[in-house]
Amino acid sequence: MRLLQQAIKLDHIPENTDTPALKLAYEVAAQHQWSAAELEIYEAQEMEICRSKNVIETARMEGLADGIEKGKLAGEQAKALAIAQKLLAKGLDVETIAETTGLTIENITQLRNND
Repeated sequence: MRLLQQAIKLDHIPENTDTPALKLAYEVAAQHQWSAAELEIYEAQEMEICRSKNVIETARMEGLADGIEKGKLAGEQAKALAIAQKLLAKGLDVETIAETTGLTIENITQLRNND
């Protein structure tokens, strides 16, 4: 009630304002006393904050997508290496294993030398 009664002559937000909704209501009421220039500056700052949040969210989403893609590639590589190890154990030649798994001959040779 105090907000509604004193909104016109509001010069500061009372210290006993303890809820976010009430603080926001006082801030909105205070804006009605701002000059056009002050309101324009405030709106420009709000737009910049929104733009920054969007940039951060977009970067986060792109990072997640990039991480998922890297995870898929790592999984595919691990699977190909596991298959190559099994084919090496069966005595297949390096060229056939490379053709079958998509790994390079160097990868398979290194895998064979590590066993």
